[in-house]
Amino acid sequence: MNFLDKLFKKRGIEKLIESANNYLTEKEYEKAKENYQQVLNYNPENIFAIYGLAKIDYHTNNYDSAKEKFLTVIKQPNHSCFEAYNYLCTIYINQNEFESAVRYLTKYLDNSSNKEEGLQLRANLNYKIEKYTAVIDDCEKITSAKPDSIEAYLLMIKSKIKTDQLKKALVDINKALETSPNSPEILNMRAYLRYLNKNYSDALNDVKNAISLNNSYPDSYLTHALILQKLNKCDDALENLNKAINLNSDFPEAYIVRAEVYAKKDMPDEALSDYTFIIKYFPNNAEYYYKSGKMKKLLYDFKGAKLDFEKASNLAPQNCEYVFHLAMVCNELKEFANVKMYLDKAIELNPTYEDAILELGILYYRAKKTQEAIKIFDRLISINSENTRAYYYRARVKEVLLDNHGAISDYTRALMDLNYFDAWVGRALLKTKHNDFHGAVLDLTKAVQIQPNNTAVYLYRGKAFIKLEKLSDALEDFTKTIELSTKNSQAYYFRGFVNYDLRRYKTAISDWQTAISYDLSLRDKLTPKIEAAKLKTV
Repeated sequence: MNFLDKLFKKRGIEKLIESANNYLTEKEYEKAKENYQQVLNYNPENIFAIYGLAKIDYHTNNYDSAKEKFLTVIKQPNHSCFEAYNYLCTIYINQNEFESAVRYLTKYLDNSSNKEEGLQLRANLNYKIEKYTAVIDDCEKITSAKPDSIEAYLLMIKSKIKTDQLKKALVDINKALETSPNSPEILNMRAYLRYLNKNYSDALNDVKNAISLNNSYPDSYLTHALILQKLNKCDDALENLNKAINLNSDFPEAYIVRAEVYAKKDMPDEALSDYTFIIKYFPNNAEYYYKSGKMKKLLYDFKGAKLDFEKASNLAPQNCEYVFHLAMVCNELKEFANVKMYLDKAIELNPTYEDAILELGILYYRAKKTQEAIKIFDRLISINSENTRAYYYRARVKEVLLDNHGAISDYTRALMDLNYFDAWVGRALLKTKHNDFHGAVLDLTKAVQIQPNNTAVYLYRGKAFIKLEKLSDALEDFTKTIELSTKNSQAYYFRGFVNYDLRRYKTAISDWQTAISYDLSLRDKLTPKIEAAKLKTV
């Protein structure tokens, strides 16, 4: 091809590009696409045609194809299509790939004359991915050029708070208030900072002023809710959180606090719904999977809880608490091999993790591995000589080993916690085995005071009263058992014997017949008694 042919071809391509660009400006995408394609027929590597087609794909929401073409453009050396970086940034933002968005935005800023707008966007993106130092750097550049930039001040203050630079954050707040003394956004930030410093009275004044200046600013309602939550005004906090979310449905911080309030109010369904939203927003934050798992466990969705705890553990493999909760939910699923594996792992991560050591001992106890269980509980007591649960379960193991003296001693040491219901009952039942019925009654009376609606404890005490020949007291306890559990066959069974001994034969017959109606296995045992009682009534 001679020089003139090359010149005519070059001018023809330039004319096609110019025409295509005009069509693109007028949003006549099909005509623009046709021209760009003609250029590529002449020169398949023409960067301007590829760039134009990329923009058409972008404007017609064909983002994957647009991304591929823009990447082709920026790989060309010495290209002048700097806006390609901006387009790539936007595409990655739409796909929630914020780190990639920051990378291309930085490339764009290197060649952009309008720095402040790009810096603000980069600061926003870095805040989302928790790169607070980078946020502060960009916001300081913005505020030095534009001292009235409230948006930059807010993000800088938030980032300094996130990195525990509270004094520096206060300096920034004061600077911002000099420029904008009636800014509800800055007043709200001062309220939040005062909340962090536990100055709740002044914080409330600031946030109320912020809301009076702008009742459509969701952040103020969030701050108000945080303060109210600390003051144990959960219903009022919830009302403010709902206002914040109604004003901004894409407000993860509000959902986080609302989830905590719901959990505090024992509303796991609602808390779980919020954590589901939060996880979509922060897919790599282990804490929210952990909290979601806890709500699912409360709702008996053990398989779902296991998945959440696994995700939390994978994201934060050194967190022993996440591994421990994974063990506990595996226990609910009866995956006992996994329970031991995860408990061992939790203890490996933290050799003095008392809850995990205790549960490992309980696991051995339930598997009837008594010697292993004793060693585990001994180890736990050596770590914490006041761990009452360790003494309680060691007492249970010692009972199995027929070390009754040692068991009584451990139950007694467990009762360093005077409200330990199970320890009072455990010691009482062991005392009955040794015919110490008076001691058993004393312990069971303590248990009744702790759990006055527990049916079993009245039944146990009633039986002890029989042994002490305190029939009126026994009758009272069996009657109380029946009041709390109307179909308790054992209570009717024993009350029948008390009534018989009190010569209330018809009442005894009625009790025994009722016992049989609830437990047919008692028929053979009680039928002769009923017949004997009938003879007494003749």
